[in-house]
Amino acid sequence: MNGFSSKMTFWKWRILLATMACYLFYYCGRFNLAICMKPIADEFGWDKAQMGFLTTVFIWSYGIGQFLNGNMADRFGRILMPIGAIVSCAANWAFSLAPSAAEGISTVLGLAEITGLIFVLMGVVWSVNAYFQAMGMGPGGRLISNWWVHEERGMAMGFYTFSAAMANVTVFILASAAASAWGWRAAFRYPVLLMAFVAVAFYFVTKDHPEDVGFKSPHENAPGSRRPNTSLARYKAAFVNLNFLLACVSIALHHVARWGLLSFIPIFFMESYGWQIKSAGLVSSALPLGMAVGALSGGFISDWVFGGRRKVVIAVSLLLCALCVVVLPMLAGGSGNSEADLSAATKINVSAMLIVSGFMLYLCIGPYFSLPADLLGPETAGTGIGMLNACAYGGAGAGTAIAGILIERHGYPVGFCFMAACAVLGAVTILLIRESRGRSPSP
Repeated sequence: MNGFSSKMTFWKWRILLATMACYLFYYCGRFNLAICMKPIADEFGWDKAQMGFLTTVFIWSYGIGQFLNGNMADRFGRILMPIGAIVSCAANWAFSLAPSAAEGISTVLGLAEITGLIFVLMGVVWSVNAYFQAMGMGPGGRLISNWWVHEERGMAMGFYTFSAAMANVTVFILASAAASAWGWRAAFRYPVLLMAFVAVAFYFVTKDHPEDVGFKSPHENAPGSRRPNTSLARYKAAFVNLNFLLACVSIALHHVARWGLLSFIPIFFMESYGWQIKSAGLVSSALPLGMAVGALSGGFISDWVFGGRRKVVIAVSLLLCALCVVVLPMLAGGSGNSEADLSAATKINVSAMLIVSGFMLYLCIGPYFSLPADLLGPETAGTGIGMLNACAYGGAGAGTAIAGILIERHGYPVGFCFMAACAVLGAVTILLIRESRGRSPSP
């Protein structure tokens, strides 16, 4: 019996660590745009509102992908993750080649102005990339839910979202190094090769269910473990669950702050401090570093301190996040500063504040993504995670566009205050849900 238990424990951690490794490199095909916003805007003469719109196109396409692919994960399993990574890799290369393609099209059609065509091509390719990037979170979350029970799920999801936060660190470093050495196009070509390779390896070292390697399902006798087994029934179960819908609204408001910071922090430092792209990317990586620690901590806290109750951790995280977001733009001592004028101590202080902000921003993310399996049952976890993430990115898409307009017209402090207000509203919303302690919901 002990040997059987040890083997099951080995496989649980094997699945978790392999999924974490796969998702760690998934962001190489996504957040490279945040690093390259300024050089792209400078080359084509685009303003922040236009760059914000390009991000919004990605976010909304990603949200649609999450809504559909989470349900597909409940049916097809982990195979979606390598498929998404491979197509995303190809789409990133196409994005980097879009200006050259536009020049070729303009030559054939005799167009005098090609900037608009470049914008359209980039937008279309980036939206395709977004859909296939959405084959990561839901399938990975469903796979983890298959192997980990409710009492451990917060911890497991904390580790999973820890890898997502570390993915931000990874892509900020890799993309900024590639862009600094070979230009912004390199950030869309070389890091994504790692993403595709690791995703393929992930498929060959994992299994969808414990039953696939001779174990019993850990959810076999759990209440609510036998959930609807059709796509329509799984969507229906999610749409009629008021607590789950409130969680969707809350995470949408949270992601306004999350994506706002990740999208505008690098360019904020370039414009407010006059930093070069490499320095801005390296210092900005302190934000996702703090997010990684917060993600790991939130899962443990919700499981071990609050006995699987997620909403308290989420609410506290959002309120402290709002405070940090208001303080963050005060770090700038004005615009147009030279990087040479800034001391090492200033960069250290900025990095420390970013770590704290990231910690508060992501303390809630593990508890958030534990809620679908908690509220809907493990058999509907993929659908729930997909819908939760779809709402998150729908809110982020609208929020990033609004933040870009506010920053363009009124400056960074106004845009950051908007993000903070959304975080406060997210905290109020999550406190309205009712959680059942220690078990999945009954049918």
